[in-house]
Amino acid sequence: MVIVDGMNDEHLAEDYLPILQRIKRVGAYGIADNQQPQRGVDTLNCVGALLGLDVSDLPVGRAYLEAVAENIALKEDDCVYRASLLKTENGLLQTVNGLNLSTMQYRQAWQSLKEHLPSQYQLYPLREGRGILIDQKGRLQKTFPPHQHLAENMSTLLPKDIFLQKLIFSSSCCLEFLQENKGQWYLWLWDGAQKQKMPAFQTLHGFQGAIVAKTPVIVGLAKTMQMALAELKKATGETDTDLLEKKQQTIALAARYDLVICHVNGADEAAHRFDCIEKKQFLERVAEELLLPLVSSEKTVLIVGDHSTFCACGTHGQAKQPFYLANSMLKGNLGQVKGQEVIKLLQRGIRHG
Repeated sequence: MVIVDGMNDEHLAEDYLPILQRIKRVGAYGIADNQQPQRGVDTLNCVGALLGLDVSDLPVGRAYLEAVAENIALKEDDCVYRASLLKTENGLLQTVNGLNLSTMQYRQAWQSLKEHLPSQYQLYPLREGRGILIDQKGRLQKTFPPHQHLAENMSTLLPKDIFLQKLIFSSSCCLEFLQENKGQWYLWLWDGAQKQKMPAFQTLHGFQGAIVAKTPVIVGLAKTMQMALAELKKATGETDTDLLEKKQQTIALAARYDLVICHVNGADEAAHRFDCIEKKQFLERVAEELLLPLVSSEKTVLIVGDHSTFCACGTHGQAKQPFYLANSMLKGNLGQVKGQEVIKLLQRGIRHG
């Protein structure tokens, strides 16, 4: 299975890539409903559905899984949040993850924040404008994903906890040197979670699975679900990722495991940057360098997005996503299935293939 994160977009035809048109013509296709009840449309919830997880199996936010991916040790009562460098103008959210900052500015920002944090917080910078923050004493708070609330007033999106509010406001003083980039900068906390035991993939499905991915939340899912995880040296989780390495790892693992899931993230990132040209060019690379070789290998391959990500506004869209099934005896329009049923559908195709 190939999951192309944020693949679909209102500015791109649903199956404008020739490889998808071909599969639709000679193979099978349908719609996967990846929505989890009472949850937002995001990678954790939608990919979780495609892995067979119900809402009760999932942590309330992806920060826990990203901490697992980075081998950050957590205590049972720790609250862990995703941390992003956020810019506002006139109090309105403008830029997430420090977009357009230099490498040196990222470095200075994280260092300044770490030096001024109260002792109950631990900050782990990851890449560019993203990090993980652990609150060792607080209670888990409801937070808001900043990329889903661009151009909204920051004051309406703050967590209710007064200590987290104070942390966010005081972070602006640590980031004063960024004011030359216009606007006010803050450390924004979101997608919080705590440790949670999750079902093993083999327990859910009765066979072994492997994952080829670099995106931290997917790596965290693989680890917590006790799945094999590809060792990727050149993948970045961005549009500059090495798709040849992903293709090679996917084919190699397919010889050893019953199901291999390859996750590709760059299209989602380009859309969050409002860059439709970058997204389109990346998807064309994905089709040429990954999808076409995998389909040509004659293995049964299912291609699906987790959710839409729209370049025009930089936000996630619907969780109902078209899927394409190649090299299977299943043919034609298979209709709509729940995301949790997609692996079973793929297994039917493998058994008939």
